[in-house]
Amino acid sequence: MEIAEKVKASVSTRDVLESYGIEVNRQGFCRCPLHDERTPSLKVYPNGKGWYCFGCHKGGDVISLVMQLEQLPFPAAVQAIDSRFGLGLIGAEPSKRDSEAAKKARERKEHRREYQHREAEFAACVGRPERRDRLEYLDNWLSEHRDWR
Repeated sequence: MEIAEKVKASVSTRDVLESYGIEVNRQGFCRCPLHDERTPSLKVYPNGKGWYCFGCHKGGDVISLVMQLEQLPFPAAVQAIDSRFGLGLIGAEPSKRDSEAAKKARERKEHRREYQHREAEFAACVGRPERRDRLEYLDNWLSEHRDWR
């Protein structure tokens, strides 16, 4: 079995998306990281190995997803997955780019959680006149940080 096939067998599409801070719901849908959207249109198939976005009409396997996310050629994407998930199939140390990608993924996940927390707080303030100032602040904050969703 070649290295690419071992990578595909070892890592699911859901695992890759979640390592980039993208949450996949129970139905297997998430917001596509390849284009800007408000509703989930990327489907992760149950076997965990395939994906398709109904918004941008792109799809493929776990390697093609990383190729598009990181804009890498095939061999570099295989190596990135290997080092990101510590598979040890290639034997190379994680590159600086991989550690930067992991850091960015963690930051995106933290930003998304912060945004969701503030959205929930905003919803709790709606209809409460005594919370008008906080509601205004949250409305402005949410508007400024829409890209964190």
